[in-house]
Amino acid sequence: MSRRRHLPDDWAQIVRQRVAYWNLLTRPEQDRLGELAEHLVSTKRWEAAREFVLTDEIVVTIAAQAAVLILGLDTSYFGKVTSVIVHPSSFAIPGPRASAIRGMIADGSPPLHGEAHHDRGPVLLSWDQARFSARHRGRGHNVVLHEFAHKMDMLDGVVDGYAMGSLSMTSYALAATG
Repeated sequence: MSRRRHLPDDWAQIVRQRVAYWNLLTRPEQDRLGELAEHLVSTKRWEAAREFVLTDEIVVTIAAQAAVLILGLDTSYFGKVTSVIVHPSSFAIPGPRASAIRGMIADGSPPLHGEAHHDRGPVLLSWDQARFSARHRGRGHNVVLHEFAHKMDMLDGVVDGYAMGSLSMTSYALAATG
């Protein structure tokens, strides 16, 4: 694998050991995934929450998973991603929120594994869930793919299942379950 200026020297080894999708990719796809992961690492703000410490393993594992979504696309599909905030485990966001009943607001703070804030807000992720889903693809949910797919959906300002009106959410939602 080629050297990446904004990734650690052992980035490919981290991805090979931590991201199950890696072994399904061809060598050119692996090279492209490295380019896209490097773009995410170098152009987005990465933060740790609650005194958590970000390591190369955490950042590279999350960036490589997210890059899978745009493997055949360009980096503009992550244009609404400004920062990635990583929590050590599930977290809560206090205050009122939409309830499961349409039109109703609920109080309380249910535990979350991820959240994509609207427009240019951050992507929030739980590291324990991101780490687990990286190794165990096909379990029906990948929090990194899920939250980054939401950010793609927000590109045209309408959360409707289409990124810029061109791609059906189905095309990248399948990756989150696959």
